[in-house]
Amino acid sequence: MPTIRHPFASIQYVRNSLSTDALTGWRRGEYQHTVPGEIPPVPPLPPQVRNEPTRRASPRLPHPSSFLRPSLNIDVPIMSSRSSPGHFVKHSSKITLLLSGQEEGTKEPEYTSGSTIDGILAVPRPSGLLSLQVLVEGTLKLKEIAGSGSYESDILRDSLFTWDSERNASFPSKVTFRYTLPAHYTHPDSRIKYRIPPTYEAHLSGIPGFQLEVTYAIIVNITRVRDKSDWWRKSTRLRVPFRYRELSRPSNAGPFPVSLTKTPSGPKTLFKFALQSRLRGGQNVNIQVGEEVLQCGSGISKIIFS
Repeated sequence: MPTIRHPFASIQYVRNSLSTDALTGWRRGEYQHTVPGEIPPVPPLPPQVRNEPTRRASPRLPHPSSFLRPSLNIDVPIMSSRSSPGHFVKHSSKITLLLSGQEEGTKEPEYTSGSTIDGILAVPRPSGLLSLQVLVEGTLKLKEIAGSGSYESDILRDSLFTWDSERNASFPSKVTFRYTLPAHYTHPDSRIKYRIPPTYEAHLSGIPGFQLEVTYAIIVNITRVRDKSDWWRKSTRLRVPFRYRELSRPSNAGPFPVSLTKTPSGPKTLFKFALQSRLRGGQNVNIQVGEEVLQCGSGISKIIFS
């Protein structure tokens, strides 16, 4: 008696063969049947498929280890050596702070991994000054919008300059300080070493919603006495926020071998790569990516694909 093929057998077979491994084996002929009219076997599922139970999200605040990246060998930080000739100046009624190595006209100082903060501090009227302290501070703040939960952790908190009237005779006319930003820091709770995160801000909507901020700033704390009273002290604070960007590169070399060539208009970096065809007997695809910098005042660069 001849075997009758079920009308939905081919549909069921195609649906179970949508994985990449199954299609590859089907093209090689591993799953082709030789007996006419026989239903082909269902190919096995790929090894990366796992049946895991569905987990419900907890409404509690996430632990810092869930959004902080440990110091693994994923990419290598690059120490920046670029320096701009401009200055950033911040004035107040009591002090003036100048930060060198910034672009002229910038509204907020910017530093990268390995950059050095060069600052000059001037106090026009040092009379009555009791103490002065310059700090660099980095803070990570996580706040629950729909509730009252919050989390705050110090990323950086280092003293750059300290002066006290009880230990020093007079305040200097000009104060200079230098500080090189580190590439890593140790979390105060877990004692795990992490990379310094860049300046970041995110608002996650939902119930409950979260607000995440990573901020950096240079802080100047001043304590002085009133002109008419020696026992009435007043403390003022100058906070200058700055942006921190991380420069990094992959720990492993990319698939494109680099060949540096020159053109009449400017230097050109060419990347060559051969993309192998998945079909047997198919031709490979040769890819060339070139980046050429135009010699113009605007500094516009273009990428050439061929």
